[in-house]
Amino acid sequence: MPSSGLSGVTFDLWETLFLDIPELDRHRDMLRCKGLQDVLRKYEIDVPFDELTRGLDESSTWLVNIWRTGEQVPTQGQIRYIVESATKKKYAVPREAMKELEEAYVSPGLVTPPAVNVDTGPVLLELRTRGYKIGLICNTGRGPGRIMRQLLTSSGILDYFDSALFSDEVGHGKPDRRIFVAAAKELGLPINEILHVGDNPQTDVRGAKQAGMKAVLFDYVVPSGFNERSASLFALTRSPGVGDSDVVADARIKSLREVLSLLP
Repeated sequence: MPSSGLSGVTFDLWETLFLDIPELDRHRDMLRCKGLQDVLRKYEIDVPFDELTRGLDESSTWLVNIWRTGEQVPTQGQIRYIVESATKKKYAVPREAMKELEEAYVSPGLVTPPAVNVDTGPVLLELRTRGYKIGLICNTGRGPGRIMRQLLTSSGILDYFDSALFSDEVGHGKPDRRIFVAAAKELGLPINEILHVGDNPQTDVRGAKQAGMKAVLFDYVVPSGFNERSASLFALTRSPGVGDSDVVADARIKSLREVLSLLP
């Protein structure tokens, strides 16, 4: 069980510090498709809404298979895939439309934000009071780091972090050890003095431990509505992976507040 010898704590964001619900997740996707459709029409490309939702759903498996390796797909690459899938490659995305398409694709993250875990603020405040360095290591998915920063700012918690890393900006994400090493460097701490907390056995626990950190699994139960959607990114990223049974966290917690009992 983690205790002495630790000087810093890093956190996952989605489903750890923020908690999402299936209805909001799906609503964001519908807003993305409507936004893409509206922009494409401005450029005289008419794509049926149902085809765009199909393209977006098809992109989920493609994205997750890439993300499992730690590699990233830029937002514009995601949009191209969705449009080409929706139109069966009949249309290429107009270069002059890309900025508008990108804004339509990422802005729903701000329109329907997730809830902040009720324990997030108190836990971060207590860790800062105890003198720990605090970091954030976030795999960004469909919402880039600039959107995540706005959510963190509006939630009043961004200033707690001494370092905040987002996979789209770093160029690789969890479980790639490089993003954990980058976090340790930004915090100015030896990597073996950092405890990482997250909900995903593969990206958070396996990734952190292979990089040399201690790792705590936030044993968060996936809301059933996510599993009912075959194209849910959250459900797909939490589906069992190769070697999952070998992943052993240094501790498992049901409440974020339990982190405090693991540290002096």
